[in-house]
Amino acid sequence: MLCHLPAPYPDELLYSVITRYLNRTGASVAGAVVADVFGRRIRISSIDLPSSLNAVSERTWLVWGMTGEEIADRLTLFPYYARYVPGVRAARCLRALRSDNGVGVHTRLGVNGSRVRTPRFLRFCPTCRAHDLSLHGETYWRRTHQIPGVLVCPDHGTPLVESTALMKPTSFRAYFIDATDVTADTASAHAPDLGTTEAANALKIAKRCREMLSGCIPLWPRENVPQVYRLAALERGFSNRATLLSSAGIERAFVGFYGESLLSRQGCGIELGNEANWVRNIFRCRSNSRSYHSLQHALMQIFLESLPVHASKKMFLGLGPWKCPNPYATHEERLPIKRTSVSVRVSPSGELVASAKCSCGYCFTFSHTSDVDPSLPVVRCTRGLGPTWVHEAKRLRRSGLSVWAIAKKLDIAFKTAKQLITGNSPASQVSSNLIEQWRQEWVKLLVQVPNRRRVLARKMNGSLYKRLRRWDRDWLFAQPQFGSARRKPSNRIDWQARDMEWSKVLRVAAQKVKAWKLPRRVTPVTIVNASGLPRSICSYLDRLPLCRAVLNEYSEPSLDDSRERRLRAAASQARDRGLPLKDWVLKHLSRLLGKELSPRLNSVIQELVSGQGTGD
Repeated sequence: MLCHLPAPYPDELLYSVITRYLNRTGASVAGAVVADVFGRRIRISSIDLPSSLNAVSERTWLVWGMTGEEIADRLTLFPYYARYVPGVRAARCLRALRSDNGVGVHTRLGVNGSRVRTPRFLRFCPTCRAHDLSLHGETYWRRTHQIPGVLVCPDHGTPLVESTALMKPTSFRAYFIDATDVTADTASAHAPDLGTTEAANALKIAKRCREMLSGCIPLWPRENVPQVYRLAALERGFSNRATLLSSAGIERAFVGFYGESLLSRQGCGIELGNEANWVRNIFRCRSNSRSYHSLQHALMQIFLESLPVHASKKMFLGLGPWKCPNPYATHEERLPIKRTSVSVRVSPSGELVASAKCSCGYCFTFSHTSDVDPSLPVVRCTRGLGPTWVHEAKRLRRSGLSVWAIAKKLDIAFKTAKQLITGNSPASQVSSNLIEQWRQEWVKLLVQVPNRRRVLARKMNGSLYKRLRRWDRDWLFAQPQFGSARRKPSNRIDWQARDMEWSKVLRVAAQKVKAWKLPRRVTPVTIVNASGLPRSICSYLDRLPLCRAVLNEYSEPSLDDSRERRLRAAASQARDRGLPLKDWVLKHLSRLLGKELSPRLNSVIQELVSGQGTGD
């Protein structure tokens, strides 16, 4: 069925187009019209990431001429959320949006699980609204204004105003809200208050998010983002000889650039010094498999672009991938060296140096690429030649060249050429006498450390340990070890002092329990509860002998002991009131003690009734 939807305005949501269509046609039953657009009856569809886009494409093809993928790219927020999501996952989400089942797309794109929250209400720019009314006679919902983290209009810098239309409606009746009607009362609308610096940064963020939505950011590629950020940070002087990248310096400068207030409002605040904050993690290579919100990428990119590049640390490596400079290898790919196989460090002279390893086995370092071919690295130092050099060296040897001639032709050292031909490393020819000498030194070292621990001996002579580990590994790890190198945990609790202190508290509490007007059985738990000490004290009585003695002294071991004390206390109270003891006992005895009494209690009652008991 063909649906004559109006032509979308620039940067308009599909939701807004359908809303304008309903408003123009004056449809009394919106559900039937929406079902014609999506090809199925829906209860509440997503505003930012709607599904069934293939069905929408079929019904609007003669009017729009857009496929389901083009509708997702031009009329939804999918390009923004999917920009830094792994390609396989993004393709799976796009297939879900094109189909009739879009459940779980927000979760797979990281929208629901991100600390950056989606706006609660649809937002608009008053300046854009006035321009739309003068140009079109109506206004509409723009995609850029609904992006999480965008606080101002990227065109005018005006703070965005929240409407009363929910971004996630709870009912179908409140779903399609026309922008022209709901934004009529702009005086009562609320806009965020921003300072001068915050407003300038918010405008940069809004423009960058719009660029992510349109897909035009040539400086920051989508692949190998952590490596790109690391290189950019190193170029701007955030280098530390100990850890290569100064994470602490980056996060301090990052917070100083944006301010804690703006970062908290964006949902991207960080705790300085915390190793798990997102600013540190986004630079780590393992974060390439993780998904960060596009707003976090926008914040980091704007921050790095605001800093000048140091001339001495300027990156002449290129962004990759690169060609392999191995002249004796043939590769199926034109650019076989990917960025994932390249690590960058800072040389002692302050220059950025990259270490690369190709699939052919050739390992080398480089600090810049060729002026003629920017994808070809200029080898600075060779660290591994690989099997292709071995084949070439042996071929030249079979052709009759000497080792010296082969070394000169391949431009390598004589020892390296000999190693390629013979297959033996010159350094591997360590004499057995030298290895035996190392063993004796290691045995003497083990005698000096507790329990002959290998870890402790390694700290005393690290070079000896490395030599044995390289040339005599089996013997090194075959040496027996005794005990454990771990220290026993120190006793942090002074149980003796605690026993003396708590025993005094328990004694006072026990006396208080026995003096209660309503007598009850005195048990260890009763005394502990009355003292205010933790109930777990009963589990540590073996370490608290004084406390155990107090509890045993005041506790009543049997129920008859408690009942006898209660009987005598009740008789004493009756005597103080002047009541006949016999009548009082007969009246209240069954209620106080129950019907079945032990011989011991019967004798106590007879004693009290006959007047022989004192009641004390």
